[in-house]
Amino acid sequence: MTRRAIPTGRRAGRPEGISLPTIKEAVQNGRTLYEVQRTLGLERDEARDLLDRLDLLDLVHSRVTHIDNPPDPADIEDRIRAATTDAP
Repeated sequence: MTRRAIPTGRRAGRPEGISLPTIKEAVQNGRTLYEVQRTLGLERDEARDLLDRLDLLDLVHSRVTHIDNPPDPADIEDRIRAATTDAP
């Protein structure tokens, strides 16, 4: 299966100035919404809404109880891709 590139820009549903690789890294390394929020330089509601739109919010919330198991980078990419790609 050939992987499609992750969309960029407004189509990706992200604020200006925040790259998708930065979001991916923040979710992978952040243990809490607060840590992701600070990494991205967003207000709490903005960070929560962004992660919710990209279907990543549960990965951050579940980190508190599963600290030793960071989210799989491929899973993060797949979720972003699914959330930002127009349905056929």
